[in-house]
Amino acid sequence: MSIPLGLRKTFGKTEIRYSLRTGYLREARARSRVLAVRVHKLMNLVHKGAEPMSELTAEQIKELADTWMKEGLEEDELDRALAPRPMTVEE
Repeated sequence: MSIPLGLRKTFGKTEIRYSLRTGYLREARARSRVLAVRVHKLMNLVHKGAEPMSELTAEQIKELADTWMKEGLEEDELDRALAPRPMTVEE
C-alpha cells in the first residue's frame, strides 16, 4: 500500500508491505481488506495529528503500524477459525 506523500517522512518509507501469511488467493484478498482498513485508519490519525499520535516519533508510528497489522491478521485468523463451516455431503 502506497503511503501518501505528506506522510512518507513520518513513516520513513514510501509504501507499507506486510506478509499476508497465506498462499491462497481468496484468503489473501480477505486479509488484505482487513489490513487496508487498519492502515487507512492509522494514516488518518497521523495525518490529522490526533492525540496522542502527534506526540509519537516516526519509529513509534512504524512500530504501531506493524502491531496493528499483526493484530489485524490474528483477529482475522481467529474469526475464520471460529466461523461455522457448512456441512459437506460426507457429513
